[in-house]
Amino acid sequence: MTAQDEGALEVERLAGEAADDSAALQGLLSAVGPERVAQPIREASAAALKLLATRRPGLLMPHWDELVGLLDCDNAYSRMIAVHVLALLAPADDEGRLSASLDRLYDHLGDMVSVAGHVLRVAPQIARARPELRERVTARILDLERLAKPDRLGLLRSYAIEALDGYLEPGERTPEIMAFVAAGVSDDSPKTRKLAAEVLERWEPAPGAARS
Repeated sequence: MTAQDEGALEVERLAGEAADDSAALQGLLSAVGPERVAQPIREASAAALKLLATRRPGLLMPHWDELVGLLDCDNAYSRMIAVHVLALLAPADDEGRLSASLDRLYDHLGDMVSVAGHVLRVAPQIARARPELRERVTARILDLERLAKPDRLGLLRSYAIEALDGYLEPGERTPEIMAFVAAGVSDDSPKTRKLAAEVLERWEPAPGAARS
């Protein structure tokens, strides 16, 4: 058995225990919190929480406020895990929890790149799961230019363009969105320039070409 297989089994075990025992579930939440925890334990606990968010979201919904609270803790890894677990819970959120927490989540576009990048990466997931939040998600992504520090904007714009491309339909690509993507063509980041040009070419094909 490979180390990867062993790791997957450990995650399954942790998730199974947490599904049957509230104390074990609280242990997972504590392990991804701001306290000092061995990284292998923290990573396995995070993976188990993400598994539960997908398979048994009802178990985590009562802990929504605790998960949102992790967005403001000092540990960047804790903030990243909270971003992903909250996004995974979006399909099961029928009580407007994510709507109430959305601005708090997207204010982290001004966070360090490792956190802000993950906020952008889960945007398509949230937009598809909660169509009623699509316009707000898009508006917050466009807010990146105001929130991100100038030396981080180029790289983060590439994540933002990927996010927008991941869920927007042609009719949703407003002039403001097109301008946001077009600004990436002259960015200092080669990755962003290349991505922006590719997306614009697909979004605005030459006359007579098939549209995406």
